Amino acid sequence: RQSADPSPELKRVGNSSKTVEVGDDIELEVSKTGLKESQIKWTIGNTNLLRFEDGDNYGSEVELEAKRTGTTTVTVQNLHTGGKLVYTVKIVPDYDD
Repeated sequence: RQSADPSPELKRVGNSSKTVEVGDDIELEVSKTGLKESQIKWTIGNTNLLRFEDGDNYGSEVELEAKRTGTTTVTVQNLHTGGKLVYTVKIVPDYDD
């Protein structure tokens, strides 16, 4: 017997590793099936390195600002199933000087 709704799932959009310069913004995104925006939560491994640009950490995409150099993870969780995807973000010095 087939259910009407597909199983709620997240899929990564783009690479699992990203590089960003200090002071720049980065956007991470997932595609979602059968999930509301409020059922998708993002967390930052090291908040000394990255912060949520608008303070919002729910939904299929998130904007982050790089605060200082280093490497951290950003995890997105499907609150319906508990499934997770992990991104690795490397923050490098700003080379524009």
